[in-house]
Order: sequence, then C-alpha cells, then structure tokens
Amino acid sequence: MANPKLTTEQKTEITAAAINLFSGIEHGHMGRIAYLDDGAFLFNKFVHENPDYYLYHDEIELFSKNCAALARNFRFCTRAFIVGPGPRDSFKKKEMHILKYMPSLQEIIFIDLSQKFNEAAKSEIDRSYLFNSAGVRTSYMTMDFRVAAHFFPPQENTAVLCTGSLISNLENVRTTSAFPRLKTKIFMTGLQHLAGPNGKILIGYDANNDLNTLLSAYNQHLEPFMINIMRVIRDHAHGARQMKIGPNYFSYEASIVPRTPMVEHRIVVKQDQTITLLNKNERPINFELKKGQRLTMMASLKPRPQMIDTLGREIGISTTEIHRHPNGPTLHIFST
Repeated sequence: MANPKLTTEQKTEITAAAINLFSGIEHGHMGRIAYLDDGAFLFNKFVHENPDYYLYHDEIELFSKNCAALARNFRFCTRAFIVGPGPRDSFKKKEMHILKYMPSLQEIIFIDLSQKFNEAAKSEIDRSYLFNSAGVRTSYMTMDFRVAAHFFPPQENTAVLCTGSLISNLENVRTTSAFPRLKTKIFMTGLQHLAGPNGKILIGYDANNDLNTLLSAYNQHLEPFMINIMRVIRDHAHGARQMKIGPNYFSYEASIVPRTPMVEHRIVVKQDQTITLLNKNERPINFELKKGQRLTMMASLKPRPQMIDTLGREIGISTTEIHRHPNGPTLHIFST
C-alpha cells in the first residue's frame, strides 16, 4: 500500500512538532507524527519481530481467554468506536472478537492517527459476511480521538474500545513528577465523551513495573520506528530537506522512570548537526544538535489498575470488570 500523500495541514503540524521538539518546548509528543509514511509499517514490524515485546501477545491472550466475559458488557451496544485499532493483525485478534458478539451493532467508527491502520481495520469489517449481512455501517477518522469526539453527538448504548495501551502515550509528562493524574483524566474524559450516556468503555493498558522485562520489551528492535520520526521531519517539515538522518546520526534508547512510572523513548544524537526549519512566517530557525543530546520522542505510562479505577470514579464512570495478565497487560471495562 502506497503512503498517503500528506496534506498541507499535516506538514504544518509536523513542522510545529519538530520546532517544539528541538527547542525543548515539548517532549514525548512525537506520537502525533510517528505513524506517518513508513511509521505504521515499522511499528507493526517491531511488534511481530521482537520476541520480548510481551504486551502485544499477552493482551491477545487476555482477549482470547476472556472473550465471552468481555463481550457480555457490550451486547446492547448499537454503535462502536475503535480508538487506535493499530495494525490489521492486532485488530483481528482483539477488538474484532468483541464486535462479533454485539448482536445489536449498527455502526463501527475507527479513529487512529494512522490512515493505514484505519483503512486496514475498516476493510477487515467491510469484507466480512457477518457484518455485511447485518448491514453494519463503517467509517473512519484519521485524527486524535479527543478531536474526533466533537464530531459525534452523544448516543446511548455506545461502545468505545481503546486497547494497545493508547492511554499510556501521554505527552509532556515530567520525569520528576508523580503519576500524571490530570493528563490521564483528560484522556479518559475523551473516551467518556465518545461513549455518551449508558455507554461502555474498554481500556487496555500495561500495569507492568518490572524494570528488566520493560527494558527487554523496548529494545533496539524499536530503533527503526523511532529514527523514522526524524525521516518524517526531514521529508515533510518546512525547510528541513538538508537534515541528516539514519543510524549514523541518531540511535534509540529506552529509559525507565520508576517514580511516574513510565518508559521514555529517546533519540540520542550521534553527530553534531545544524537543522534549519521554517516557522509559520517562513523565517528560518536554526537548531544546533550536539553529540550525546537526548530527545524524548514518546512515553509509555505503566499505570496501576487501582489508579485508573480511582480516576474513572472522579470523572463519573465506574469499573465493571478488570482482567489482568500476570505480566501486566490489563483490560479495564467502565460503564458511563
């Protein structure tokens, strides 16, 4: 599948994200652009080729072992939002199992930052006899789900399925801070808005705090995906065409922040270079990257179920069920 051509708005967003990254205004916010171009393919490759990335396999195991119990929560839902369907295989082995057991389902809406992931998940439903025969409508929106929520009026009996630890990808979390309660509540409130009244929300996240398994999971298999973010900047940010990328110029490292707890995904600068970008007024801005400098690209929060339950009650949603794998992956169901 060819890479979708980026819009002017997307290129402007890439430029703004890069300026904020190199100037230190923001950190951990590059998930906004990480799945563009080859990013979606490279992340899928990482998931399947790193044998120590337990999260994907263990979450699928949770789905397969608890599918009937999970599906009972959604049997009266007529509309479903799939927030972050991810790669095709992931969607087929996780959310699609739940959708098959929703007899009242009339509409499925996919929301992901990656158009490729949206298209792949939608095509999986569209070519299914089960959903075709039931006349289930499908559509997708390629944007942040919190923005997408404003396009849909509240509707009762709505299911929101958000797996793959999307809730973990919080931006601008300080390593010196305790658990980011406010940011997590804002994330959960976005899901609550999609679900509307009398809705159901399934949140998948990783509650693993074991340092050894975390460092094994986020090893050098993730480096091509992370370096590709720099390639997206070079190819699409205004004025960045002379930027040098690749493993000779950047490497990847994971850093555990036990206090929060979370994993920071960092790019390490291997050679000095000057990067020039054009701001919104088309004026050049120069950034001096120095060897050894570290840029936090994304973060993976590792919340405890008790904290997610507490934050849910604070915004007015209540825990219905929790299914947790011994290694940490957790499926948490709320009622609105």
